[in-house]
Amino acid sequence: MDQLQVTATFPNIAADELRNFKKLAGEAMEIAKTEPGLLQ
Repeated sequence: MDQLQVTATFPNIAADELRNFKKLAGEAMEIAKTEPGLLQ
């Protein structure tokens, strides 16, 4: 397989957990940026 495209929607994140979710999502994006290939 040469490509994998993923789109995710998280509609039920509680307001009090949003800050933590954004922090973890940012950390995941930083890890993904170190992987070879294209990150959009």
